[in-house]
Amino acid sequence: MVTKMKYVAHSCNTKTGDISQTYSDPHTCPKSCPFKCHGCYGENFTTRRHWVQSNCTSKTLADMMESKGHTKVLRHNVAGDMCIHDTDELDGELIRDLSRAYKGVKAYTYTHASKSAENFQLIHKAAENGFVINMSCETLSQVMECRENHVPAVLAVYEWTQKDKAARRIDGITYRLCPASHDKNMTCRDCGKCWKKGRKEVIVFPVHGTNKKKTRAFLMDF
Repeated sequence: MVTKMKYVAHSCNTKTGDISQTYSDPHTCPKSCPFKCHGCYGENFTTRRHWVQSNCTSKTLADMMESKGHTKVLRHNVAGDMCIHDTDELDGELIRDLSRAYKGVKAYTYTHASKSAENFQLIHKAAENGFVINMSCETLSQVMECRENHVPAVLAVYEWTQKDKAARRIDGITYRLCPASHDKNMTCRDCGKCWKKGRKEVIVFPVHGTNKKKTRAFLMDF
């Protein structure tokens, strides 16, 4: 199944900064993602307006990037994921297409796919090709599973409670608050932590926005 995508050569997003971006068809999202209808920022009006549009596919993305141009850094999937339709498993063919398209670009993304051996293997292969895929987690046990399998992890929390600290260390793992979430002058383009290959720190993202309360049932304070 060819994945429909939207490619944005230059973003006006105040959080990411001026970097190239993509959106992938909502059907790429994993079946069991806890954010579906429960606070997913992709379902907000502004983001969804872009999310349901497309100007290329995973097969034509490289041509689109060549014709439209691109920045040195690219955020894949402002909304969307990379799973086989109606499953929690990553689409290996899709990731191969993306890795080829992103050759020579610092491309990064996040996935809510299952923490399975097959998915970990695909993430390792993508990293070898320069495409960094972060595993999205909601619990410390999920983070530990990613750590044991040498996969970069990020953690979504309801609130970051240590207001006077930007980092915490638990069970030998450093958890660092996303710099852009507390520094209005910081953007993803300036930070670079999420596309750092071999990163051991876990980046923590407190939820925000109008749908925040919908995540209360499954996200912890941290």
